[in-house]
Amino acid sequence: MKIACEAVQVMAGEAELIRGVSLSCAAGELVLLQGPSGSGKSTLLSVMAGLRRPTAGQVTVDGMPVSRFTAHHRDLYRRRVGFLPQRLHLFEDLSALENALVPTLPRGGDPEVLLKARELLVRLELAPVGDRPVRTLSGGEQQRAALVRALAGGFEVLLLDEPTAHQDEPRVALIAALLEAERARGAAVVVAGHDPRLATRLGLARRYSLSAGCISLEAK
Repeated sequence: MKIACEAVQVMAGEAELIRGVSLSCAAGELVLLQGPSGSGKSTLLSVMAGLRRPTAGQVTVDGMPVSRFTAHHRDLYRRRVGFLPQRLHLFEDLSALENALVPTLPRGGDPEVLLKARELLVRLELAPVGDRPVRTLSGGEQQRAALVRALAGGFEVLLLDEPTAHQDEPRVALIAALLEAERARGAAVVVAGHDPRLATRLGLARRYSLSAGCISLEAK
């Protein structure tokens, strides 16, 4: 699968959040989207995830304009996307494990996802607290719980917003290793953030920089 943005613009009232952004990420690639807070990274990921329509331009997947799909077909597309939003959007009264299973509910659940989620809880050092309500977890633990949810489904596209923002150095290394494994299995992985610890650990296909809603391709 290849996901691409083609001259995407996003307006909020009269404010232009993103202007003419184009980027791509194919299966087996890992792309980094850097930029300061407020530069438009989260907005761009939400457009790529099918959660927000661009004002102009389009998002395509294997050439199909998913940003122009009807609501029903956008819902079907979103089931192929693992998304880690910056604000996490976890169900606070559910456990980390239960949160990881939520994306599978439209399909009636999936025992393979359950096994993968349990494995990820161990890998991300959440097994001791994996059955506790996420509202009782620390900020760093909640972020890792949301990452388990994004990775457990074996999605074709992964869109991850600041996945290491609240993590110490050893856990940054754990997360980087998991992202490399996802790339190696054939996922198209787009990571947004400005954590230099993560950037140095990833085998990047491309590195983009966002500033005031405009994008540029950086040297790797």
